[in-house]
Amino acid sequence: MLTTETMIADLPKKDDGHGAGAGMGGMGGMGGMGGAGDGLPLPDSGHVSGQQLCMGLREYAIDRFGVLAPCVLRHWNISRTEDFGRIVYALIEAGELSKTADDSIEDFHSVFEFDEAFSLPALSSRIVPRAAAT
Repeated sequence: MLTTETMIADLPKKDDGHGAGAGMGGMGGMGGMGGAGDGLPLPDSGHVSGQQLCMGLREYAIDRFGVLAPCVLRHWNISRTEDFGRIVYALIEAGELSKTADDSIEDFHSVFEFDEAFSLPALSSRIVPRAAAT
């Protein structure tokens, strides 16, 4: 079954010319982009909205990088959800992803505020110590 996790894991590790594309592809198995960041299977169409991608990328970054997530994303020149949109649309233009007639780069506009989404309180409420996770 195709899931958003496997779809995103297969993204090429390409650079969009601004350094961020390599970072996004390098995020590997960005899971949790089915619905609200919970790893649900893709809809039958295989389509994920811009908002779903943003929320899933946020979840994955926190899961993968913990409290360093905002630093890693900023290192890749990703500091707002519009940056995710630019990367996705670069991959669309390269033929690596597709879009529907209803999709727009505007779908990535202000999905969440990075400073709030990656604040220490927001991160600490999500991060489970490894010993407790097992």
